[in-house]
Amino acid sequence: MLPISHVWIMFDAYESDLPFLSQGQKVSFTIQALPGTNYSGNISFIDPVLDPVTRVARVRVEISNQGGKLKPEMFATGIVNANLNQYKGKLVIPRSAVLWTGKRSVVYVKQAGSDEPIFKIRQIELGPMLETVVVEMV
Repeated sequence: MLPISHVWIMFDAYESDLPFLSQGQKVSFTIQALPGTNYSGNISFIDPVLDPVTRVARVRVEISNQGGKLKPEMFATGIVNANLNQYKGKLVIPRSAVLWTGKRSVVYVKQAGSDEPIFKIRQIELGPMLETVVVEMV
């Protein structure tokens, strides 16, 4: 069998992540079976149809496989640096900073100008959630 010189890396993108993905965007990824090696490629296709059960769309990255190390059905984990320009002027905070009370979302904000750590509770309205941040929409 001849080595595969060109491969597709298929990712599942959650419905909520799709506004932050576009064709041509760079994806950095690792392959579980090849630890310590980082790969990258550009998104060549985003499936326009969501899976009705999992609510994900398939995203394809095509790369060269010159060494033949990449095999069909290997497990890949990818990262995309999303462009948040449309949220300029909005506050981006770690998801772990948000406390959900059931009816509202709140954060504690450290008050400046005091030797003692003083915090004030602040109710926020959440915008889109990415993997590690929340965008506050005021």
